[in-house]
Amino acid sequence: MKRSSDKQPDFLREKLIGLGEHSIRKNYYPELQKRLAELETFHRLLDKVNDGILMVRLPSGAIVDANESACAILGFSRDKLFESKLSELFPTAGSVLQQLHAIDAQTGRRQEFSMEYRRSNGSRVPVEGSIDVVFLGEDMFAVAILRDVSERKRADAMLQHVSTHDALTGLYNRTFLEFEFQRRRGSMPVPCALIACDIDGLQMINETLGHAAGDQRLVMTGVLLSELLTAGDILSRVGGDEFAFVRPGADRRQAEKLCRQLRESVEAYNASNKDIFLSLSIGYAVAEEKPLELATLLRDADNQVRREKLLRSQSTRSGIVNTVMTLLEARDFITEGHAERLEILVSGLADELGFDASQQDDMKLFAKFHDIGKVGISDAILFKPAALNEAEREEMRRHSEIGYRIALSSVDLLHIAEWILRHHEWWDGSGYPIGLAGTDIPVECRILSIADAYDAMTSDRPYRKAMSAAKAMDELRKFAGIQFDPELLEPFCRVLRRQDLLPDEDKP
Repeated sequence: MKRSSDKQPDFLREKLIGLGEHSIRKNYYPELQKRLAELETFHRLLDKVNDGILMVRLPSGAIVDANESACAILGFSRDKLFESKLSELFPTAGSVLQQLHAIDAQTGRRQEFSMEYRRSNGSRVPVEGSIDVVFLGEDMFAVAILRDVSERKRADAMLQHVSTHDALTGLYNRTFLEFEFQRRRGSMPVPCALIACDIDGLQMINETLGHAAGDQRLVMTGVLLSELLTAGDILSRVGGDEFAFVRPGADRRQAEKLCRQLRESVEAYNASNKDIFLSLSIGYAVAEEKPLELATLLRDADNQVRREKLLRSQSTRSGIVNTVMTLLEARDFITEGHAERLEILVSGLADELGFDASQQDDMKLFAKFHDIGKVGISDAILFKPAALNEAEREEMRRHSEIGYRIALSSVDLLHIAEWILRHHEWWDGSGYPIGLAGTDIPVECRILSIADAYDAMTSDRPYRKAMSAAKAMDELRKFAGIQFDPELLEPFCRVLRRQDLLPDEDKP
């Protein structure tokens, strides 16, 4: 029976079987039923294919069949597609169809395409595919294969971004700087300025405050530099702590102005962030004529940066140490007032042992900053309300070495740096980090060890109540000759009695 429309969903089935829709419904022919079942199975398989498949009559462009993936890609139901022509969905498809229609029946030719398809709801989807000509008897059709390449496009864009950007700061990386500079080298106006800057003391910050603190400064440097950007500039993180800023058309006066603006931004940031000290060494270079050479600009700017870094080194270390001290005072690690109580105890014992006033002052400073390295230990470990596991104890032990490095960077703390390193050594040699024993341990550390342990035991903890002074002294005596210098315990008792912390009847 002659088909009245190309837009009925059973068209392909009827065309291939060749008997018309009325004869299909009769069960006269077993072979016909077998062919029909095979065709239905094949149609279901096509619906499971990820690629969209459209069958289009030529030359009209009427869509006569489509699988489920084609419906999903195009955003239409099957019925809606059968009411459409290919040129209505793809306005540019007309010329392709004309070419296909003109192809000789014996020489089919595939047409590839790539485009962005706009769905009826306004969303856009990138589509790639191909169109082939097929002949069924005397009729000619186009079979279009459609592929939604959204995920691939997103992956490609992500790879492109990763290859040209620094993951931490979001700025361009050195690879992009070199590529872009070379690409624009001939068109860049001269003079051309390059501003370079390094973060001062980043390694020390990473070692003392942790890599998160170092990363914070890297990100902030990127933010401050980004505020200076204008059209045509190139800003990149070119190394661990190094940044480069290219401004085509800028002369020396303008380059110096950029450096001054950056320094002012850093000062303003530090003024409003007392606990996050940022210091930059900044330099610049200017190319007055072509050809422009990036390597030369980077070299000359880096030379200026190194000179400035030498001049700023001591002030940078002081700034970092001041930040660490601020953090230490704000957190007062063990319990509130711990440092103040410890100063009184160690200066009292130092006085009992005959230390002069200057030595007692050093002991007070030592008591205040002996745990300065704990600023580099995570709060999760420092304030854990239960006993530490072995890995956490190992991490906690690092604070002696961290504190030592901090103290070495400070004129004010340099003379107590060795004490800070050794203040967890035990009398029997089982302490850390060196394993010193007996009188090889500085007496200042032996004094602090007793006073620190006493204050810890007589202060409340999240997991226990404070001990009495008498009970704490009993515990200290148990560890005499193990953790503590046995010769210092009785002088310490006298100090406690003199400070009315231990009653006279607790004399040994």
